[in-house]
Amino acid sequence: MILRPSRFALLAALLYVNLGTGAFVLRPTPEPLHAPPLLTSLIRADDEHADFVLEGSVNGAGAALAWLERHQGAAADRLLALLSEAGLDDDDAPFFLNGVAGLASPFWRADFETRFVGEGSDLQQCRAVLESVAFLIKANLDEMDRHRPAPGRLVASGGLADNRLLCRMLATLAGAPVDRSSDREATSRGLAFQVAGMPAGFAAPPVGRIEPEPDQQLLARYLKWLALIREAAGHA
Repeated sequence: MILRPSRFALLAALLYVNLGTGAFVLRPTPEPLHAPPLLTSLIRADDEHADFVLEGSVNGAGAALAWLERHQGAAADRLLALLSEAGLDDDDAPFFLNGVAGLASPFWRADFETRFVGEGSDLQQCRAVLESVAFLIKANLDEMDRHRPAPGRLVASGGLADNRLLCRMLATLAGAPVDRSSDREATSRGLAFQVAGMPAGFAAPPVGRIEPEPDQQLLARYLKWLALIREAAGHA
């Protein structure tokens, strides 16, 4: 029997980002793709339908902020609150080479040394950590764009989706709006949706949309960060 793609797999214009301890970047695709260094996953199948995604992984999202607290003695929650409405870029901030729990796709270096490049205040260091999450997601998105058309919209969930600055960075880097979910337990909700038989009236939390803001300085910082992390990971 040939499995047909379901409605989920046909939503090819969407990119799903779950921002928790790690971050997962999921791009629906109607067929399995061989797209290294990305993963292709079968996420659901029944007798008639199959759902595939291109998948990118960021190990250090919330875990990177916990790293900051342990190694720098910074109060991440307080700093995140201060940064939530901050400007998109800070040319004086350091860069954070984020290999917390190992550097995942698209670089794949389990032994990568996590570190700052440059000096900065506690607030600037926290910004650099948050920025690194957005940059790692952008690096995965760039790889996905080699295989699928650029997404028209991002859907962000998980605890870090609460941070407005991070979602603004993602919108600007992707050049697409970000719909933020207020659901901190998106993975559990998705599992409950499956177990319940995917009912049509399954309640979803409200979302707020963030439109991309043109910002060449943020894009320039991304390219500089990308060169730094590629060199450090041996991909130069």
